[in-house]
Amino acid sequence: RKSCYGEMEQFDGSYEYWFENRGEKCCLLASIDDATGEVTQAQFEEHEGVFPVMGFWEKYVTRHGKPRSIYLDKFSTYKMNQRVASENEDTLTQFGRGAKTLDIELISAQSPEAKGRVERLFKTLQDRLIKEMRLEKINTKKEGNRFLEEIFLPKYNAMFRVEARRKANMHRALNKEEKKEIGNILCRHTKRTVQ
Repeated sequence: RKSCYGEMEQFDGSYEYWFENRGEKCCLLASIDDATGEVTQAQFEEHEGVFPVMGFWEKYVTRHGKPRSIYLDKFSTYKMNQRVASENEDTLTQFGRGAKTLDIELISAQSPEAKGRVERLFKTLQDRLIKEMRLEKINTKKEGNRFLEEIFLPKYNAMFRVEARRKANMHRALNKEEKKEIGNILCRHTKRTVQ
């Protein structure tokens, strides 16, 4: 484990029939703090593409501040996988560019086992969360997100969060300019030539 809260967030998405036969298969995006095991944020989305991921992290940094690093896999939303990109380290995905602008280090895991904390979280949630949502008659992503934030995660974190070795919170607050521009930082940028 890392020593401090906010030093590293493990992040991933998990596709599952989260609402069983009551809804379509969707993706649960989740971040878990490496030092404490606290699930810092989770939300249901259609997929793990650039827009849902950017929205997830905009909400995260607005609420918690900027973590020092994010540990994630090599999915194309996070890492350029073409040969030309591997030869040029300056080639970034849209999410990579946004994270670099916010001074958040992205660390690519070499295997699913490397980011074991978030992988184990999904294994637990695919059992426990699905059953709890069935009991609560939750059938949509909107209802599921409200349930996660207001009921499930506070209860889950109270049971399983551990104390970090050091008390420091390594999250950094957004500065004035970042607060104002966060929607323009975590968005898709394109270059255009104006005649």
